Amino acid sequence: MLKCFCKNKKGNIILDGITIIVVLIFLVVVVNLLWSSLYKEFIPDVQKEVQTAQGRNALEVQRNAYPKSMDYGVVFLLIAMWIAVLISASKLDTSPAFFIIVAIVYSIVLMCSIYLSVEFQDFINDYGFEDMETEFPITYFALSHLLAIMILIGATGAAVLYAKNTL
Repeated sequence: MLKCFCKNKKGNIILDGITIIVVLIFLVVVVNLLWSSLYKEFIPDVQKEVQTAQGRNALEVQRNAYPKSMDYGVVFLLIAMWIAVLISASKLDTSPAFFIIVAIVYSIVLMCSIYLSVEFQDFINDYGFEDMETEFPITYFALSHLLAIMILIGATGAAVLYAKNTL
């Protein structure tokens, strides 16, 4: 069964890659925000229970390092997914006539990225995460400009997908 998937290289890069990127990054950021707020809420209680100054200092260092490491984690995820889209685009065999279908599906992906960006802004404003812009600046920028990032990923994916036939 796996051999039939490996032999057939035809596929849709937009549905396979970019849609997964948009949804996965949105979910990771929402879970990250919720975990960060819970983490901030419970660390002072845990610090009171720790007996040594070294333990309290370790918790404080971890509390301060968490937003930065998770911010870079979202960037790593975004870049890794972008590279995955480029690699899968280089491995797919498609016809240039398939471009019309890709353009239609890609426009739907762009509309979904606009929707997720707006929902992200509403989530931040409704649930009290206004300080996210200072704590997670890269994540905030990425999800606030999700449309431009998806255009960039889609354009490079399309360039790799359709330029390999001319090389």
